[in-house]
Amino acid sequence: MFQNLFRIIGITKAIILSSFIVHSQVPQSITLQKTIKSAQQSSLAYKIAINLAKTSHWDYLVFRAGLRPKLAISGELPDYYRSISKITLPSGQNEFVPENFINSYATLSLQQKVSATGGTIGLFSSLQRIQNLGQTSSRAFTSVPISLTYTQSNIFFNELRFSKTLEQIKIKESERRYVEDLENIAFEAVGKYFNVLTAETQMLLDTQNQQSLDTLLKSTLARNEIGTSDLNDVLQAKMSHLNAKNAVNISQLRLATAKQEFIRLLNMARESKIIVSVPEIPIIGKLETDVAIRYARMNRRYQVEFERRKLEAEIARKRIQAATTPSVFVRANLGVTQTGRTVADSYTDLFRNQYFTVGFNIPILDWGVNKASRKKAEAMVDLEKSIIEQETLSYEQEVESEVMKWNLLVERMKNLTEVEKLAEHRYGIAKQKYLLGTLNFTDFNIAQQEKDRAVTDSINGLRESWLSYYKLRRMTLYDFVYDRPIAIEELILD
Repeated sequence: MFQNLFRIIGITKAIILSSFIVHSQVPQSITLQKTIKSAQQSSLAYKIAINLAKTSHWDYLVFRAGLRPKLAISGELPDYYRSISKITLPSGQNEFVPENFINSYATLSLQQKVSATGGTIGLFSSLQRIQNLGQTSSRAFTSVPISLTYTQSNIFFNELRFSKTLEQIKIKESERRYVEDLENIAFEAVGKYFNVLTAETQMLLDTQNQQSLDTLLKSTLARNEIGTSDLNDVLQAKMSHLNAKNAVNISQLRLATAKQEFIRLLNMARESKIIVSVPEIPIIGKLETDVAIRYARMNRRYQVEFERRKLEAEIARKRIQAATTPSVFVRANLGVTQTGRTVADSYTDLFRNQYFTVGFNIPILDWGVNKASRKKAEAMVDLEKSIIEQETLSYEQEVESEVMKWNLLVERMKNLTEVEKLAEHRYGIAKQKYLLGTLNFTDFNIAQQEKDRAVTDSINGLRESWLSYYKLRRMTLYDFVYDRPIAIEELILD
């Protein structure tokens, strides 16, 4: 397959390689698969993708850690205060009295969120010391050896339970986004690779045409001198020869630009020299639309993203409902405490320190604000579902269109290969006939153009095939060559 194309690119490599050797620069030969692998490991786009994945991973670990018990110690050692303060006497009169004391305390706490209810349970132990300074110097201690507390802001709404489900969906979405990002990088690498390959092919075609037209121009001039060719052929030959020189210059510029973009994508040194090779077409045959859509539904990020968006809309609705309907909160404490002049006294003859509070809030008159807020939240949920349904159809339609395009490309590549062979054969015959004087320059020029077009059509068809293949991979996250889903690589976290 692509025998003529392989031969042309082989000659290109030889020409470019000899040029590099003359300038003492060794070029690096690189294949398409090597390009993709390199782009997925060292490109700037990869660094962005991996850091996004790491950020999501660490966010999930932070959330998970927040569900575990937290042990902490806090305090003030010391808190010195000296001032004049206003106090209210038992008689009801206000007086200004000087204050001069040192307050110190330390608290050991152990807290745990309760997933089943959304509340927080805590275990505390503390010791406080007050040292009065001045003429009436004294000190006192108060201790809370143990105190068990529980708080819950609203017994009718447990946001923590929804958050656990939401975070699990988010990390799954992040993993799939990372795989899609890698496939996006592969798709871009294929495009840059074929930009170089197309430019190399065009440059060689233009170089060959210039050399061929140089020979034919000399032959035409010689034949014109002996009267076997007319002035029209001479003029056409000269114009074609000049156009060929201009085409070579343009091709050289395009090749240099394509290589710069390629090197920049792979994050290589700017002075790097590369030579690309012609890859074979992906061998996967025709695809079934229903199969591709099924893979997309199973593997693509958008399914998980839609699940997250629906859940976020539902959480927002429930949050507004909890804020605009009757609510009940609970606070409870059970422990022991004591005070004394010494530390030992503050831990002697302990007595219970406890409280239990059930509070409520019932909206009575709000002129319809709460009801409108709830209706708006319900409408947002329905809107999100409708948008998701529309986006689902759009994603599946894209997959269907790309499968149709791929199946057409499979047939097209077979025809392009045959056309290339025929055009190359016809060009060889036309060149010989022109040199023998049995074919005019116009017909020869047509044969040459058809030969060039057949070569470029073949390389463009190969380009479209690889781009379509990697677009299908990106749309389905499925490797059709090895018949398996594209798995996420293990993230290396610093």
